[in-house]
Amino acid sequence: MRITIARRFVVLLACALLATGCTIGRQSRTRLLDVPLLKNDGSHLRLGKWSQAKPMVVNFWATWCHPCKVEMPYFNKVYGQFREQGVEFVGIAFDEDNGFVDIGQFLSQEPVDYLIVLDEDGSAASASGGLEGLPTTLFVDRHGVIIDRHMGKLREDELRDKVLELLED
Repeated sequence: MRITIARRFVVLLACALLATGCTIGRQSRTRLLDVPLLKNDGSHLRLGKWSQAKPMVVNFWATWCHPCKVEMPYFNKVYGQFREQGVEFVGIAFDEDNGFVDIGQFLSQEPVDYLIVLDEDGSAASASGGLEGLPTTLFVDRHGVIIDRHMGKLREDELRDKVLELLED
């Protein structure tokens, strides 16, 4: 009887995790959906069309998120090292109150060379399997499939290793 109860608990827990989009590492095989994201010029960008046949690093962040701010210089440096090899980086911000006002102020002090867009309504986060916290980074292969995700701050060496894995796929 104890085994049956334990087994039911494990099955229910697994179902709950799958239903919420919880993934760990390379188990994720969600496709990066083509949702509109706001650019600072007021136009919209769809990642699926923009990134065609390119591996991508997609970083969900916010100006009020301290770990996000700590890792951004690493992202910029690694992007500079790999952009010639066709890897695209995009930062998707969650600064909904003041949007690009806050983002612009932040970027004037900590500029980056990769694209920054705004997820106005959370649709990109939802379409990507949901987020449990910030920062969250997705690693997307050439076919638009999310092959890995990392929640929390990445160190520069971790990010570089993940990009190298992307290039191997």
